[in-house]
Amino acid sequence: MTKEQALNRLTGECSRNEMCSGQVRAKLEKWMAAQKTVVLTQPDIEEIIKTLTKEKFIDDARFAGAYIRDRYKFYGWGPRKAEFQMKALGIPVEIIKEAIAAESQLAAETLKKIVVAKSAEVKRRSERAVSNKSSGGDYGSFSADGNNMYRVQQQERAKIVKFALSRGFDYGDIMKLMR
Repeated sequence: MTKEQALNRLTGECSRNEMCSGQVRAKLEKWMAAQKTVVLTQPDIEEIIKTLTKEKFIDDARFAGAYIRDRYKFYGWGPRKAEFQMKALGIPVEIIKEAIAAESQLAAETLKKIVVAKSAEVKRRSERAVSNKSSGGDYGSFSADGNNMYRVQQQERAKIVKFALSRGFDYGDIMKLMR
């Protein structure tokens, strides 16, 4: 595969899918390793990436914005998780921070949505456990005193906070919403 063939192939791929420069670089290096007929050097790879960037097939800022929006909406990720993943893709930190700042409202909406959903799930599970214990199941007797209910509420809150943290949201934002 020549430089021109690689450029044509990547032009087609970039027009179908949003890609960042790190993904294009990895793809070119993978092609070089997989095919013995690939005659690309490192300067050729850099030139292909510059050409694709100049012709607007690759735009790391555009990619970062789309990546953030997709991860917030479809996966329920928070800013930290998205930031770590974009760093792994080779997107510059300044671009990542700008994209996260631009989508802060969407992040807040996503956090609220996942906290509400997780809270309902935790409450359902908790109610099932309480009903199993109080009905004389294998769990023995259950006293519903105030101290025990407080402990159950704290455990529920802890599960919700832990879940939101695992999705990449900041502790301070989670606690503001929980209040």
